[in-house]
Amino acid sequence: MQRRFETTFMCMLSIFFAFLLVAGCAERMPVKRPPEPFYWPTKSWQTSTPEMQGMDSTALQKALDLITTQKMAVHSLLIVRHGYVVLDAYFYPYSRKTPHDVASVTKSITTTLIGIAYAKGYLKDLDQPVTDFFPEYANIANLSKKKRVTIRNLMRMASGFDCGYAPDEPELLAMRNSADWLEYALNLPMAAEPGSEFAYCSCGMHLLSAIISRSTGQSALDFAHQHLFGPLGITQVGWPTDWQGNNHGWGDLQMFPQDMAKIGYLYLHQGRWDQQKILTTGWFREATNKQIAVTGQEDGYGYGWWIPSENYGHMAEARGRGGQRIIVWPAKDIIVVITGGGIDLNELGQALLPAIVSDRALPTNPQAFEKLRSKTEAITQAPASKPLQVLPQTAKQISGKQIHLTTNKLGLHAISLEFHTRLEAHVNLFMANEHYRMPLGLDGIYRFSTTGPSNLPTALKGQWANTNQFILDYNEVARINHFTFDMTFNRGKVTVQLYDPTGYFNETILGRLTP
Repeated sequence: MQRRFETTFMCMLSIFFAFLLVAGCAERMPVKRPPEPFYWPTKSWQTSTPEMQGMDSTALQKALDLITTQKMAVHSLLIVRHGYVVLDAYFYPYSRKTPHDVASVTKSITTTLIGIAYAKGYLKDLDQPVTDFFPEYANIANLSKKKRVTIRNLMRMASGFDCGYAPDEPELLAMRNSADWLEYALNLPMAAEPGSEFAYCSCGMHLLSAIISRSTGQSALDFAHQHLFGPLGITQVGWPTDWQGNNHGWGDLQMFPQDMAKIGYLYLHQGRWDQQKILTTGWFREATNKQIAVTGQEDGYGYGWWIPSENYGHMAEARGRGGQRIIVWPAKDIIVVITGGGIDLNELGQALLPAIVSDRALPTNPQAFEKLRSKTEAITQAPASKPLQVLPQTAKQISGKQIHLTTNKLGLHAISLEFHTRLEAHVNLFMANEHYRMPLGLDGIYRFSTTGPSNLPTALKGQWANTNQFILDYNEVARINHFTFDMTFNRGKVTVQLYDPTGYFNETILGRLTP
């Protein structure tokens, strides 16, 4: 489904940071640069056993066991220690061959591009007024006050716009439904003095993307390919644009987890990559230090990066809705990358905590490593097929008939199911002027489709809970959205209980079958 909003789990702490600090596993230390790398992963990452990098294979295997037994919505988990990949896990139906929507991790990329543009002289001053870049919008409301909104204000989430205060960012949805996204963002009412307080405003990040375009003469994506992605060896990314060609500055960037780790590695080494200085040391330190307090939280915010409240060893974190993370911890020379569809990060953090044992190599443990390797391979596999014994009579009665739905957050007008065999069926989704038909497994195994609303694979399966209740599992795999449609049929009326792991889309939708 097309995502209608972008938000973050503002209340969650870092996986490692919070638990390691509470457990007393880290001592306060000054900012330091990790040791000089033995290689740079421009072409590819090198791998290592966890033990060689001071980590415990058994503890990592237990973390993977927890994810699978608890059915946590983790899509991938990647850990880099001392420059080597010690864990690279992908959970069915997601696979390493597919890029992932990184949600608001995109914000950290957008601000990084601002830092590069500033270092290269495309931007003269981070305190330059935002309105300087949009002279054609001279008639926006409250122009005199908005002339005090700066690039730095936008990066710090302190624009002063009346944006980002309400849950679920209604302003972002309104901007996306407007004819001119830039005009909408610039016309937002003012709620505070620019620079005075934090408010999580994705619309401001979209203005930053447009500023990159207007100052460099390139789209943010093209500029990134030349000055960020290219030098790091990142070649395959997707980044949608607005009607005017500006990449979504707040979200929707699609990357491979190993490429996300390269962004973390760049920050781990203070903006340096091989022989190049991608970011200036001064900008890096500002970006990854607390620039503003976050209302109602102990964490702080830098330039598009979250700064944990207890900043041991200059930690920083890129966060996205659903559990997307790039975690950088220089003091322990570690990067953690997570993708998912709605994750309990606290529980996962508790499971990962015991894996960090030492800064030095541990004794080899080939048996534990082999068990970890086998587990990593097993979690990529589909379960065994279990065909239905028989299709219920209701399946025959509703097959091919449209279910007209009341207004809902997904924008679905109607849905229909086609039952053919005990192994497979099809679902039809009707949204606005679009019609999508996709296969779904009835044997416990996902069927994959690239014909849905997303340009990334969608996986679908379903089961009859009883003769009148069908449960459709709609998993966008490489995106945050994973919907469960629990449909109960009763004499031509249908009740649909919609669930998603993030909770935003949870609602009851009523429907009626066509005659």
